Amino acid sequence: MTVLGQERMNRFWHVAVHLVPEDLVESTVHYLDPWYEMRARLRALPLDNRVESADVEVLRSPSGQAGCERFQLDDLRGAITYMGFGRRVNKATRNDPTGLQSSLLIECAKAMRQVWAWVGDRYGIDPAEHFDLIKRMLEGSCIYYRSPEAVRGVLKPWQLEQMKRWDMLFSRNKYCRAIRRDGADELLLGLSDSHHEMELQLTVRSGAIHDTNGGIMRAPHEECFQAPAQIGEVLRGAEIGEGAAAWEGRLAGAEGCAHLADLAREAHSSLVYWHGARALAQAEF
Repeated sequence: MTVLGQERMNRFWHVAVHLVPEDLVESTVHYLDPWYEMRARLRALPLDNRVESADVEVLRSPSGQAGCERFQLDDLRGAITYMGFGRRVNKATRNDPTGLQSSLLIECAKAMRQVWAWVGDRYGIDPAEHFDLIKRMLEGSCIYYRSPEAVRGVLKPWQLEQMKRWDMLFSRNKYCRAIRRDGADELLLGLSDSHHEMELQLTVRSGAIHDTNGGIMRAPHEECFQAPAQIGEVLRGAEIGEGAAAWEGRLAGAEGCAHLADLAREAHSSLVYWHGARALAQAEF
């Protein structure tokens, strides 16, 4: 029984990427909120991130065991977890009324992209041979660090020398805590993974961001720590009606941080999800 869902909400994601038998990379997300618990999984070939299998399992639902089932998403087999993958996922999960399946599978794909350097190192791939492809994928992102040539730094990141990765290649915890107070929605989002640690705080009043703050505690590059300076300037005033992609776009780009931008997107998605749950609860009473 959910008691606090109208005035408070907590969401948690635990992400992990492993090398598994049959020479595959497996990315999983275990997700929890007051109403649902789910596990999503992608398995892909290590050299090109081509999906071999995808599934989502509902472990807890408001309708009890009747709503707990496993979905095998065969339509994603053969998809590559880079450009255009989100469109494939949205199509494969179009019948999911919660909207959670799509977001969890995309989270799996994001984590899988984080491990390409370890996979390449494990299989003896020279990333320099794929520089043009990597550059096209990263153009306009914060990985440029204000200089296109700086993208060469991702070909052999320092983490390869500082960390030892065996079967577990990547781990991430992400959370969103929301509370309704004095007529406003207050959100605290955070992310901690093998390379980063950061937080984003938002106060949303009358459908728009009224106040915001954030910071980066741990990141792989010195330039990363410059990104939080623009949070207040670019996010304040953003309206829910703009959409999640617009909130993300305000913090993305060469001057921003891809992970803070992702938290901004998650803030919007969480607000919409929470507002829907609150409206449903109020209708029931």
